[in-house]
Amino acid sequence: MEPFVDSSPSNALAYGTYAIVNKKLRLFENAKLATLETDGKMDEMELSDYMMRIKDQNVLYQVLVNVLNEEARKGFFATA
Repeated sequence: MEPFVDSSPSNALAYGTYAIVNKKLRLFENAKLATLETDGKMDEMELSDYMMRIKDQNVLYQVLVNVLNEEARKGFFATA
């Protein structure tokens, strides 16, 4: 799942490591406020772009939950 999971936006939101700079959202890597870099470019975006990145991750999470529920109904996780 690694290539599909974009954890930087959700981590920045969860830990409060973001700032608004020049009307754009800037994400930081950690509490030391080291900036995230993507392809040599700072991870800075419009709020609407940030919301879309979060939405994409929510959709992937919901798909995972649905797949796991279906497999559980089929007995995939049954013991013995």
